[in-house]
Amino acid sequence: MITVYGTGCIYFLLIGSYATDLTGYFDVCTWMVIVAVLLVPFTWFGTPQDAWHLALVSVVTAVSTEALIIYETVQVKNSGDMEACSQSKNL
Repeated sequence: MITVYGTGCIYFLLIGSYATDLTGYFDVCTWMVIVAVLLVPFTWFGTPQDAWHLALVSVVTAVSTEALIIYETVQVKNSGDMEACSQSKNL
């Protein structure tokens, strides 16, 4: 139990520091509280069977992301602007 608590604290610290670096609006402690408040409802599900809609959202998000990547790849290939792709590899 102590290991789970310690790991959770580390994740909250990392998420808080990343959010602070990305936004600059709040400090790490405030972001930790915000993330905790946002994640608490997901802990109220009893079993994975009760959280089936989260799996559905994950699948829809993954498929949408893949479709957008393929669409953009086809658009760049059809436009003949392959130099933009090769320049981004050198970054």
